Amino acid sequence: GQGGASETTPGGAGGAGGAGGAACCDASSYNVTSQQLPSEVCSAWQLVNTANPELPALVGGKLRLSTSTIAENQYYMLAAADLTLPPKLVIEARMQLISGSAGAAYRAPANLGFILGPTHQKNLLMIAAGEIFLLSAENTKGAAAAVATTDGFHVYRLEVDTALGDVEVFYDGQSKLTGKTFVDPSAAPSFLYFGDGSIYGASVSDWDYVTNNAYRCGG
Repeated sequence: GQGGASETTPGGAGGAGGAGGAACCDASSYNVTSQQLPSEVCSAWQLVNTANPELPALVGGKLRLSTSTIAENQYYMLAAADLTLPPKLVIEARMQLISGSAGAAYRAPANLGFILGPTHQKNLLMIAAGEIFLLSAENTKGAAAAVATTDGFHVYRLEVDTALGDVEVFYDGQSKLTGKTFVDPSAAPSFLYFGDGSIYGASVSDWDYVTNNAYRCGG
């Protein structure tokens, strides 16, 4: 799971409040061309940060997220109050893993993750050096693919059939992984997140954009 307090609950000590509860807007995405942090744009991204002393920063025109020990997290999330449940959930990000490692086989230093719906369906796309993978169950590594992740920016896309639980992962437009959602054992409320929410990873990653179609007020 993800979050600073436990392996299955987002948030935790050290989390910084973002724009949660802000008035609805039309944007369902974050793009670094705004030259703002995700918590500063309209679509309610909230920062969860247990890293010390690292803070999110705009570096070289990109959003840089960084943690220096595996116990730290630094990620942005959209909380349940800001989300709806689309028939097909789509989350897409263009990012580069600069460096990172993980202390558990079922974790990677950069992640895209979600829990959605009344049945708390969940999965995470793990982005490691030279590899991407999904989970097949809580704390269990699932399908994996060898791809370049540190050589430059790549587009990672999750498509989820929220009724059937089918998950497909695209890398630079090519289908690379399939898997299934599973029930979050802590029954955590709905959320989406990107960054380092692994608990067992430390990383430096640069992000260009993150889009989704679950934001309640998005077009």
